Amino acid sequence: FMVGRLAPAFEAMNPGKGAVVSSILRREFMAVTAERRADFEEIIVLVYDERFSAEEIDGLLTFYRSPLGRRLIEEMPAIVDRSMQAGQLLGEEIGREALRRAISSMQEQGLDTRI
Repeated sequence: FMVGRLAPAFEAMNPGKGAVVSSILRREFMAVTAERRADFEEIIVLVYDERFSAEEIDGLLTFYRSPLGRRLIEEMPAIVDRSMQAGQLLGEEIGREALRRAISSMQEQGLDTRI
C-alpha cells in the first residue's frame, strides 16, 4: 500500500527510472517488514491475550489446525476482497438513495437543492 502511494512521487523525480524506483521501494519495504515480523507477532499476541482466555486460545488453535480451519485461512483473502467489493457497492447504492431522499425532503421544505 505505502509503496503504491510513494512510488509515483519518486518516479516523478526520476523520469525514466520508474521500474528501478518501484523495485527498490518494494525490496526495502519487504525486507524491513520481514525483519520486524517478531514485533508484529508480539503485538498480535497481546491483542489476542487481552480478548481471549488461555482455554479459548487453545480452542482457536485447534480449530485453525483442523481441515476446516486451514480452509478458512486459505479462503480468507478472497472472502475479505469479495466482502469489501460488495460493501463498497452497497455503500454507494445506500449513499445515492439517501441523497435522493434528502434532496426530496429539502425540496418539500422549499430549500434550494441545486449543487
